[in-house]
Amino acid sequence: RALMTGRVVPRATLEMALEQVPRSVQILKDLVDYHCELNNAPKAPDIELVVTGSDDGGWQTFEQQWIQTCAWVPSRRKFLRSSKKNAGSGEKLLSVEAINA
Repeated sequence: RALMTGRVVPRATLEMALEQVPRSVQILKDLVDYHCELNNAPKAPDIELVVTGSDDGGWQTFEQQWIQTCAWVPSRRKFLRSSKKNAGSGEKLLSVEAINA
C-alpha cells in the first residue's frame, strides 16, 4: 500500500500500535456503556462475537446497541410548535398545530 500511496508508516510505529490498543481497551472497557470484542479473522467464514460486557446477550445485545431511532417519520404529519408569553401572567404558552405535508 505504501508503494501506491507514497505514505509509509514505520514498522516500529505499527508494532507499537498493535501492542498498545489491547492495553487501552482493557483500561477503558469498564468506563463505557457497551464493550465487545469481535474476531474478524481473514480466513474465518464469519465474524465471531467473542466477548461482550457484563450482559452476555450475544448478537442480540450487540444489535440493540446499534438500533437507530428517528424523531421524524416521513409518512406522518408534521407539527409546528410555537410559544408566546401570556401578557397577564408572563407564563409561556405552547401552541402545537398539525401541518399537512
